[in-house]
Amino acid sequence: MSSLVIAEIQSRPLGSRVTPIQYPAVVTNDEKHNIKMLKSSQEEVRNIWEQEELFDITLEVDGHSIHAHKLVLASHSPYFRVMFCGRFQDANKKSVEIKGEY
Repeated sequence: MSSLVIAEIQSRPLGSRVTPIQYPAVVTNDEKHNIKMLKSSQEEVRNIWEQEELFDITLEVDGHSIHAHKLVLASHSPYFRVMFCGRFQDANKKSVEIKGEY
């Protein structure tokens, strides 16, 4: 951290907050750890996807089969979240046909 930022922080009144928004160079160890964990998780999801592991749903679209992860679909689409987490019969299926215009 630069001495200018340290001097600015030290000159602030006792008890005043310094946020990373005010000083982008100030990032706590917890924030660094969280960023590192998020990147690691994203890399692991990508590896699992590329190795075609742990697929738990197959989408049938226009005669094509698309293997996918319910968690990924539900986290990116309210439509799939309702489909897989709601009380619909599709929630427990291994394969779902997607019909209609897309």
